[in-house]
Amino acid sequence: MSEAQRKFAILHELIKEYVNTAEPVGSEALRKRLRLPWSPATIRNDLAELEAEGYVAKPHTSGGRIPTDKAYRHYVNQLLEERNHLEQKSTGRLKAQTRDLEEITSPDEMVHAAAKLMARLTKHLVLGGILERKAVFDSGLAQLVEEPEFSEQDRVADVARFMEAFADNVLVHTKKLLREDLELYIGEENPISDIRSCSMLISDFDLPSGEQGFIAMIGPTRMPYDRNIGLLESVRDLLEN
Repeated sequence: MSEAQRKFAILHELIKEYVNTAEPVGSEALRKRLRLPWSPATIRNDLAELEAEGYVAKPHTSGGRIPTDKAYRHYVNQLLEERNHLEQKSTGRLKAQTRDLEEITSPDEMVHAAAKLMARLTKHLVLGGILERKAVFDSGLAQLVEEPEFSEQDRVADVARFMEAFADNVLVHTKKLLREDLELYIGEENPISDIRSCSMLISDFDLPSGEQGFIAMIGPTRMPYDRNIGLLESVRDLLEN
């Protein structure tokens, strides 16, 4: 393993730890909890380099570090290369929970049920809809705002404004957001300013009836991207088939 590979391996472990705890991660705690094979000095030096390069930040003058949007993007780019693997893992875990969805015949009910299932599994806000009908189903807002990132009222108001604007003009927003079959926007990458403190995954799908729909997941930048990418891919396949 090269020095660069080691440094980014440490970064990815820090991201996973921060996703789980929502607390800044210290070098010694990182080494002990995850049993990393490198010395404390090596980990400290690599984290200092990562901080200088803009991948991690210290929210306080002392203590641990947190990943930046740049760090999440590096991590996500690697995950997107493994999309098929993530989907296979997710599909296996979802079999029992998607059985009820397979019995639904109404396209509207199917999309709404899929949104509710995803919101329940992720505790994120999930939006879904069928574009020809310009209808948007949403689920999970109450769970999303319980995350520590939304303790400030302004952030909750931003998400509520986004939901209202999205529902009012769903065709414009999906056209703006969807350039590929799956798009992932992290923090400041978001083209919609109200949710630039969040991350968004959005995908389109073609129903067997020929209608086109979309499903989107909005959560904190500290979301488990591996799980969420796999879940979105699995649900999209379920809706299409």
